[in-house]
Amino acid sequence: MYLILLIIIIISLIEIYSLIPERKNYVSDDKPDTATKTNLKFNEYQTKEGTNVFHLPGYVLIKENYNLILKYNDENILMEKDIIYNIKDRFEIEIINVNNNDIVYYYISS
Repeated sequence: MYLILLIIIIISLIEIYSLIPERKNYVSDDKPDTATKTNLKFNEYQTKEGTNVFHLPGYVLIKENYNLILKYNDENILMEKDIIYNIKDRFEIEIINVNNNDIVYYYISS
């Protein structure tokens, strides 16, 4: 009796599982666009202390390797030098000053 009931439950579960559509996880590629050359006139920002800076959508660039982390859409991106990041949403730059030198980055809103 229990064996027949177990077989019916297993067959029912298999049938129900086959009726459920296959799930596909779509990953949205919402990373900032990057470029190396463009004719933009950037504003220069300079700081000596570690801080978090919030910006509106725009372009951001560094010309030296600093510890600048770009926080955009729940992602943390370590910025690379001479790459222009085109960001389409509000973003945050976390500045980590390890050696007490002036940190310079360039930004222009779009």
